[in-house]
Amino acid sequence: MSPLRAFLARPEWTACFDAAVDGASRFEVDVESLGAKTVLRVRGDVDISNLASWRCVLAEASNATAPDGVLVVDVDAAGFLGLCTFTALAVLSEVCRRRDIALRLVSAKPSIARIVALCQWQNELPVFPTVSAAVDE
Repeated sequence: MSPLRAFLARPEWTACFDAAVDGASRFEVDVESLGAKTVLRVRGDVDISNLASWRCVLAEASNATAPDGVLVVDVDAAGFLGLCTFTALAVLSEVCRRRDIALRLVSAKPSIARIVALCQWQNELPVFPTVSAAVDE
């Protein structure tokens, strides 16, 4: 069983994921559940060519996070992240906010924090240098 499928509890999430990911998504994720906290680790490239897969994975991860919980998206090991990656995260932040889920982004790369700041998404996408810092906040 893939790490992603390990946290999928509802059949419609699996169908969404299967429909979105076609083997050429160019990114991989691992998901870890820590009680009310979910950590989504991303490797590879996310851009317009695999945006549907990215949105689906984000939706499934947020659905797997308990209300009043924390969703941590770790992009530190990711390669290229197109602006659409961050736009999808900013949209997700509103969905999470309505469910009282804190969305936190992790990257030690200065370029990630710069993109978030340039787009004025600091409130929607707070950036933490490590997963531990994001989880313990």
